[in-house]
Order: sequence, then C-alpha cells, then structure tokens
Amino acid sequence: MLSIIFAVVKFHQNVFGKEDMIVESDHKPIESIMKQPLNKAPPRLQRLMLRLQLCDRRIKNAPGKFIYVTDSLSCAYLPGTSDSNLDDEHSFVKHSFIEQLPVDPVNLANIRQATEKDCAL
Repeated sequence: MLSIIFAVVKFHQNVFGKEDMIVESDHKPIESIMKQPLNKAPPRLQRLMLRLQLCDRRIKNAPGKFIYVTDSLSCAYLPGTSDSNLDDEHSFVKHSFIEQLPVDPVNLANIRQATEKDCAL
C-alpha cells in the first residue's frame, strides 16, 4: 500500500483525474483491503485509503513474475551465472530498458566504473 501511495504522489501530475487507472500488485490481500468501505477499515488504513482517493484507481492482483520491470530489477544473480540463464522475456525487458537509458556512453562508462569500485553495489 505504501509503494502505491508513493507512486501516486510521485506521479501526481500523470495520474490525477485519470479514469479507471489499474494498479498491478503482487500482494493479493491489498485487493480485498481496498474493496472494503472506508468506515470499516482501521484508522491507519483509512488514512492510506484517503490518500489514494486522488485518482480513480483499481487494484489488480498479478503474480510478481508477470510484473516484468520490477521483477527483473529485483532479481539478484548468483555468482557464476550469466544473462543466458534468464528467460527470454526478462532478457528482452532488461536489454530494452538499458537501450532506452537517457545516458550518453561516456557517462554510462563512468557509472559502470564507479559501480565496480563500490563494494556495496
């Protein structure tokens, strides 16, 4: 629920007033939580639900493996594995995501070097 609110607030200009916006989540219980009346929810959920009143949204459950961008960004590769072990859909999303980066090749090389030097990354 917090991640949905974060996205709605962050992209307020894009989603405000949109009719029938569909939010895909891999958290099944959130679908039934959002269907209950506002006065039946606990106070904390009421506050969260009120923040989502800004847009006409419908929450739909989708397994995590079908939410491709977030699933591919959250995958942690084991040492010794390569991109060839990924299935075709994840590989396609990953490579198309990299191709569409708004970063010129010089900055991308600098980012890669800095990432290799950082032990946390």
